[in-house]
Amino acid sequence: MPSIAPARLTRLMVFGLLGGVLFMTFGLVIYESLRAHQLVVGQQQAAEALKLEKYQQRMKYEAEAMHENFLYRFSKAEQLLRDISREQVNAAHTVATNIYNTSKDVLSEQHIKKLIVETLRNVVFSQGRGYIFIDSMAGECILLPINPTLEGTSLWDNRDDAGTYIMRNLIDSVSNEHKQGYASYRWYRPDQPDVMAEKIAYARQFEPYNWLIGGGDYIYKMEDQLRQEVLIRAEGLKLPSGGYLAILDDDGRLLTHTSSINDVGKLPSSFVDKHQQQVVQQFLAAAKKGGDYIEYQWNRTGYDGLHDKLGYAVSIPEANWVVIAAGYRDDVLSDIPQQRGWLVGFIDEFPVLIWPFLVIGLITLLAAIVYARWLGRLINYYQLSIDEQQSRLQTLAERDPLTNLPNRLLMAQSLMEAMDKAVAQQHKLALFVIDVDRFKNINDSLGHALGDKVLQEVGRRMEACVQKESFVARMGGDEFVLLIEPAGSYENLIDLAQNLLIAIHEPILIEQHQLIVTASIGVAMYPEHGANQDVLLRHADIAMYQAKARGRDCYCFYSRAMGELVIDRLQLESDLRKAIEKEQGMFLVYQPQWDLSTGKMMGCEALVRWRHPIRGLIQPLAFIPLAEETGLILALGNWVLRTALAQARAWQDQGLPSISVAVNLSTAQLNQTLPAEIKNLLQTFNLPAEMLELEVTETLLMTAQDEATAILTELKNSGIRIALDDFGTGYSSLSYLSRLPLNVLKIDKSFVDGLPDRKDDVVIAHLIIRMAAELGITTLAEGVETQEQLDFLKSAGCHLIQGYLLARPLPPEDVAALLLQNH
Repeated sequence: MPSIAPARLTRLMVFGLLGGVLFMTFGLVIYESLRAHQLVVGQQQAAEALKLEKYQQRMKYEAEAMHENFLYRFSKAEQLLRDISREQVNAAHTVATNIYNTSKDVLSEQHIKKLIVETLRNVVFSQGRGYIFIDSMAGECILLPINPTLEGTSLWDNRDDAGTYIMRNLIDSVSNEHKQGYASYRWYRPDQPDVMAEKIAYARQFEPYNWLIGGGDYIYKMEDQLRQEVLIRAEGLKLPSGGYLAILDDDGRLLTHTSSINDVGKLPSSFVDKHQQQVVQQFLAAAKKGGDYIEYQWNRTGYDGLHDKLGYAVSIPEANWVVIAAGYRDDVLSDIPQQRGWLVGFIDEFPVLIWPFLVIGLITLLAAIVYARWLGRLINYYQLSIDEQQSRLQTLAERDPLTNLPNRLLMAQSLMEAMDKAVAQQHKLALFVIDVDRFKNINDSLGHALGDKVLQEVGRRMEACVQKESFVARMGGDEFVLLIEPAGSYENLIDLAQNLLIAIHEPILIEQHQLIVTASIGVAMYPEHGANQDVLLRHADIAMYQAKARGRDCYCFYSRAMGELVIDRLQLESDLRKAIEKEQGMFLVYQPQWDLSTGKMMGCEALVRWRHPIRGLIQPLAFIPLAEETGLILALGNWVLRTALAQARAWQDQGLPSISVAVNLSTAQLNQTLPAEIKNLLQTFNLPAEMLELEVTETLLMTAQDEATAILTELKNSGIRIALDDFGTGYSSLSYLSRLPLNVLKIDKSFVDGLPDRKDDVVIAHLIIRMAAELGITTLAEGVETQEQLDFLKSAGCHLIQGYLLARPLPPEDVAALLLQNH
């Protein structure tokens, strides 16, 4: 073998390495181009699959939402009919009353009656189906627009085809203390005069002539109207990518024109194309299964041949309908670009790709020669560091940094896997949504750092309550999720919910603060309450909010009826917001407070009431907690304070004796700006500070002890009286009570109810009165309803009382009269 000079050997090695790098570079160019093309194709396929899946979910959601919309509308049909009838009859009664009042001193009775009858004869409503009728309380027909020949005759013994005495039924409906009411009976259908149908009427007595004025409508007509509204809504609803909703009846007859206006009203058997008949039958079969997807082909306007379509069908058995959501496959995928072939793309891009790879190849060759050993030494070090960082990033991505519980992302992945497993093994899952009650109060009063520690402790307690197979996650804020797989029996789930509530309720000792924390739990079952994550979580959330509405510190399993309750609660919240913002329907009543030593009225407590325009008078227990949850309590509390002071000024302007006015404070109002705001109000209404008394609760004081004490001390020093309301029902200690700047201590009604017979209440009442006397605090007993309670409290040394025995909460004018009488 010939020898090779060292210099030549060096050149051969360099050229060999360079040729190898160039060959590898060219190969990498081809490989990377092919791999990139395959990746793009894969991404395109995945994008198409994802787009089709999302579109299927959207079709299912819209079809099922149409079903739910139908059920909701029909659940309100009878109530809507009642409301319309009541509104029309009330208007007719007002017209009759106005005619009578304006004419009774001018016209004869016969003339007035005729005027009322003829005025109401042409009144119609509900698209002409409803009318106003008048009958005497003795059963004589006075006005019947649809059959005037019966006017002036007795219908006392007139019965419908079910045997109901129609006239007697109407008279019974108004024979009550309200002199008004509803009646159900059957009457002749307008479209079939020989056939009767169910009808609901509303009637009111017209006392001047001993009449009843009524009006009503047919239930089936209202249902037909609602069906037509649903069909119109379906025709107006458009899905993305040109999709639409169509509705068939159970025989396959098309009821909407969204898919094909020429086929409306046709049965499948009337289609010439057998393929179209088969597609309709597929939709009907899918609906009978409870809802299913189908893929089919259909004609398309402006195109030749058949085109692929996607569809979802679900049955509405209550209406004998089938709702179909559909769309063309090409339209759904139209926004996903199509890729060129690999070879064409490679040829086009080769000049651009080759030069960077050549440069990179040369640099890589030189760098490899120079830095090979140095990089070798660093590889092991960096590998260890990379592994450590990957582990840390994995933890950050899947774990909540505060509680170290799984976060929302990991929960979603685990829930998806659990749902797939449940389908394969045919078992159920239970999803608990757990929300800490009034956690915002803890953050606002004690700080976020302490609030974080409370959440950590709650998370630990929940983990201790469940088995290793269960899954506890923090969704964010004060909300946790518990996944039970498999769900087990209903009784076991109830036991678990109760154990969770008990564990969370145990006192938490953090930084010398002993806190009592409660939670509200909502439970949803898979697959009964949701076929996907979003629906299941939403239904568990609804159940949790229902638990809060029931008073918190409890659990609630989801049911379909809860959706309506949530809608009702949201409507009530919207109405409350409008009432507070526009000061409509809100008013104050005042419960007098009496001095036991003189027997005279010395003050009153302002209590807020809400008269809803539709629901009537709503009690404070129904809307005050809602105001607290939604943050409306601040605006409401400020309105109560201003209104009460304005009323105190009005009494002063009337020359009435001066009395104090007590106003309840909420947690939201107790802040650093409160003293200045109250000072401005007192100056505005020109009132002395001694006439205002602010009532606070133990719970309010315990949420922010130091800050609350400082604010109340400033208020008391300005001359305002401070009262502690519902004493004995909270968690405050006697030592803390001695440091509060109080003028009045109110004994809660729960202790007064047992006086003077219940021994425990007697002992507690004596202790409170004696303790307050030692501290120089005036005592006021709430809820005094018997003379025996009054006598006991007076003998025990109680200073003031309030309660139904002496006076209920009164409107301002009654308070004024009582002041004149009492002083």
